[in-house]
This record gives sequence, structure tokens and C-alpha cells, in this order.
Amino acid sequence: MYPSQLFSETAEHLSTGWAEDFPWGKTGPLKASFLGVKDNPIGRAWVKTFENLGYPLTKSPFSGRSTGPYNCALSVDPSTATRSSSTVAYYLPVADRSNLKSFLGSLVDKIILEDKDKQGLTTTRVQLACENKSTVLNANKEVLFCAGIFNLPKIL
Repeated sequence: MYPSQLFSETAEHLSTGWAEDFPWGKTGPLKASFLGVKDNPIGRAWVKTFENLGYPLTKSPFSGRSTGPYNCALSVDPSTATRSSSTVAYYLPVADRSNLKSFLGSLVDKIILEDKDKQGLTTTRVQLACENKSTVLNANKEVLFCAGIFNLPKIL
């Protein structure tokens, strides 16, 4: 499994030391950064305000002790100052593959599960609606669902 994000440009005053040891890894096609935040007067004032109120920034928001504010990393490539997305990082490099079909604008109605080998359920067919027509698609090997943060849980 490849790490998905690279954190960069951490700053001591932002308490972003957690980004240095983040479990997602340090290399990969998705970039994350705190681009320009450490030089932003509003960012500095935000940190100072919480410190003055007695709430220091959380040093490790994902450690289970997340009391207090923390700065979120941006999905921005610090070298180009452009948004880093899954589309650019993962889809576009393989979009022209002959064994990959994308059905944009379609809605999944049903995942058809089969118990082929008694080792668990397998999906090789998907029923979907595309242009007001219901269609069943068959896959030779695997089915990959990319339905976004709101629709993927509905499918699963």
C-alpha cells in the first residue's frame, strides 16, 4: 500500500509537529501542506488568541487527546500552490487504460453479491441507473466504487 499524502511546511507556532510523524506516510501522489499559514497575520493571531485564553494548540489531534484547537492541513501541493486531488493523483495517470471503464453521472442502485468460493462475498456485477435506464454491468476481475464522501456510504 502506498502512502497517500506528503505533509510539508510545518511550523512550530502552529503546533503541527503531529504532521511530521503522521501515519499516512511521507511520500505519495496526494500532497498536504500548511501553505502560507505561518506567514499569515490572521493565522498568527488565531494561535495567539487561543494561547491567551489558556487553550494551547493540540500537538497531536489524532492521538486520542484532541482537546483544543489545531490547524488542519490543506490539500494543496506546496511546490505548485495548486489543489491536490484524488482525480489528479490516482485517476488521470491511468484513465486511458483499456481495462478501466468509468461511468460518470451514474447512480448505483444495487451491488450484486455472490458467494463464489465460500471464502466470502464477491462483487462482479453492479446495477446502476444511467440516463434514466437501469443497466447491469459485469466485471471480469474487480469493481471499484468512487462515489464520494456522501454517496459511498449509501452504496455500502
